[in-house]
Amino acid sequence: MLRRLLRGGTALLAGIAGACDGPATQPLGPRSPATWSSMIHAGSGGPVWVDVHGDPFGIGSTALGEAVAAALAGAVVVDRPFTFTGLRQAAPRPEFRAVLAFAPARIGDAAAACAGTVQSSFTGVPSTLHVLAVFCHGTTAMAAVTGWAKKVNAPDDHRFRDLVRQAARDLFRPDPPQD
Repeated sequence: MLRRLLRGGTALLAGIAGACDGPATQPLGPRSPATWSSMIHAGSGGPVWVDVHGDPFGIGSTALGEAVAAALAGAVVVDRPFTFTGLRQAAPRPEFRAVLAFAPARIGDAAAACAGTVQSSFTGVPSTLHVLAVFCHGTTAMAAVTGWAKKVNAPDDHRFRDLVRQAARDLFRPDPPQD
């Protein structure tokens, strides 16, 4: 009995310690009330463009964009079957896009993300990977989320997928009903 209790306590402590590695996300600033309906419109004719900035794994922007799109393919965005692409030309409505900036120099700069001027600051694979996710219509930020996860080693790492998916759920959540 004591052994089972100790094993259960060890598993609980390991779970708590693992939870400290993230991912964690937080909405930034005001959110446009048109975010959800704009996302439905953007994704109704095909994939939504994911414009990726920064390359924490040194695989190139095209490969990272496709890795992000693949991670988003498994995201549950309020039971809606959205698809994503890392290629601008594959999106039927590229004026709507999700910008994901990894290791952004200014964590909350949603305007720079939509303007395409967001800067990333890498010095190798970071111990904590930060992301700025912004849903843009042209150069206007409709919604923004920041997040992080520790010990992310590659784009096929479950921590990377979890971070990208959690950011997407927060970014594209439907607006609550108005009373």
